[in-house]
Amino acid sequence: MTSNASVVFNESNIDLQGALCEETVATDPQFTPGYRCIATVAGVRGDFDAAAAAWRKVMAIDGESPELWLRLVRSVRESPAKYKAITDELIARLPKTDTAAQAYELWAESLPVTPRIAAFERLIADYPPQTFASTATGAMWLFALYDDAAPVKAAALAHAMATALPKDKEWQSKVAYSDTLAAEIGRAHV
Repeated sequence: MTSNASVVFNESNIDLQGALCEETVATDPQFTPGYRCIATVAGVRGDFDAAAAAWRKVMAIDGESPELWLRLVRSVRESPAKYKAITDELIARLPKTDTAAQAYELWAESLPVTPRIAAFERLIADYPPQTFASTATGAMWLFALYDDAAPVKAAALAHAMATALPKDKEWQSKVAYSDTLAAEIGRAHV
């Protein structure tokens, strides 16, 4: 098994790699590196259902973990409905965790602009940045979206995030930027 497993992970021919992965799990149905390989090959091929099924098999054998849940979520990101469904499933299974915040943030990034803004706003409301590290990434995205269309909202977000994360130099710089921009806009209207 060991020699076959090393071949699986060193094979550059995707079709051969897939066949070798299938062979490893046929030989040992509990060999999770084989299912991980199947998930990777399926993802490269665009077979997202097979990738998700392989990740679920790994989870069934090794147990659920934040890393495996995120891999499962990412495996279906090309299918919006499935992406949302598995993100919701992860959030239900791992509520109020940074993993849930990270999954929600990743899903929000995939949305068109208007629903993306609403999703990032919900992320910040449901997963406070001072508690959930992944929320800061979503807040950065939201700041960029606001900055383009609603500078007053961008400034308010920058101030709120700088208050929530007082040691974060990036949010401090966004406050300075927003305040400078607001002053320039104010002078232009006088």
